[in-house]
This record gives sequence, C-alpha cells and structure tokens, in this order.
Amino acid sequence: IDLKAVARELDVAILLLSQLDASAEGAEPTDKNYAGSKETLPDLDVSILLHRASKDDPDVEVICTKNRRGGPQFRTKLVFDGPFQSFSEPKQEFEEWTG
Repeated sequence: IDLKAVARELDVAILLLSQLDASAEGAEPTDKNYAGSKETLPDLDVSILLHRASKDDPDVEVICTKNRRGGPQFRTKLVFDGPFQSFSEPKQEFEEWTG
C-alpha cells in the first residue's frame, strides 16, 4: 500500500509507528534503526524518534531527524507518565531570588 498516495487522496495525515531494530538497544536511535527502513525511510516527510536512557527513566528525549515540511529538526525533552500513557513538559526548577 502506498500510504503517501492514500494520504494525498484523502487529504489527511498518516501517523506511522515503527519498531526499531535491535542495534538501537542501549544507544540513541537514528533513522537507520527503523526496522524495514529501506522501504519506509525514503517516503517519510517527518521522522520523530523517542529515546529513554532506561525503561524506568521517565525522561524522554524527542528527536526530530527529518522534516520535509520546512519545519526545523529539533531535540527536546518530555516526561513520560506510564500509568496514564501520557507525556508532559518537564517541571522547571526555580531558585528563590532574594535580591
């Protein structure tokens, strides 16, 4: 199935989730780690990877490695809440200013 053609025909965005291959285990992922990347990667308009240092670490690095839509490639951090299966922005720590 040509998902890109389907998206154009229906005028919708298609979100494709892909598992990474075993070589990504324990390291920061790259586009080359997509399982089946030879078929998938050339057709992607945007590629966003999620990375955690360990399974128990709530901090998630969001890495945009490809953006054909003219937007920037970027890195940012989010916090993963497993019980609610949701992401949030990290809380900022502020020091009290005594002036």
